[in-house]
Amino acid sequence: MRFFDTYMLLYSISDDEAEAAKREWQRFPVRDTTLALVSRAMATAQRFQVSYWDAALLEGARAAGCDALLTEDLQDGQMLDCVKVVNPFR
Repeated sequence: MRFFDTYMLLYSISDDEAEAAKREWQRFPVRDTTLALVSRAMATAQRFQVSYWDAALLEGARAAGCDALLTEDLQDGQMLDCVKVVNPFR
């Protein structure tokens, strides 16, 4: 299962021709942000030296049982514990 950065949803409404290929997304289930997820994300941000927001995405993916996180904000191919970062636009 894959988890993706919701920032990519903005591409679905962008009228920028340079982002045309990025508009090709379907609907996916949404994961709630809980207090437990926020706490884990804060620890993960320190552990991996990433922003809180990137850590929250990672923890959301992990909580959902995903093995990949689709985002363009982290290093493509990087393994963060058991979740692989995948830049879908590469």
